[in-house]
Amino acid sequence: MTQGFLRVYVTRSSNKTPIEGARILVRDRTGMNLHTYYTNTYGTVPTMQLSAPDPAKSLDPNYLGQPFSTFDMEVHMFGYNPIYIYNIQIFSGQTSIQPISMNEKQPDAIARGDLHVEHIFISDHPLVTR
Repeated sequence: MTQGFLRVYVTRSSNKTPIEGARILVRDRTGMNLHTYYTNTYGTVPTMQLSAPDPAKSLDPNYLGQPFSTFDMEVHMFGYNPIYIYNIQIFSGQTSIQPISMNEKQPDAIARGDLHVEHIFISDHPLVTR
């Protein structure tokens, strides 16, 4: 395996300003936690290094695997709806950028304890045929 990179930006959906203190969890496809970070004043975390398949394999016509690795992410911040992102694609030697726009919970929903969770499913890359 080689390495790819993931950069994350977390902002408020209402005005696109950065959110400081949001917790970012990145997991592999088995659910194992690989990285946990909290966003800084710019709404970012350190660029994460993640495993990705060797790009040379994609040149082999008999290679049946996908040319990237996939990871899942959770984003949590008090007062905002949590976000779960599935199937983030990481290519070897490339930096993937994942913007995250968080919606504030409505005050009455917080008082009631309502938990609205946003699920984002990234579809397969066009290079993948199944």
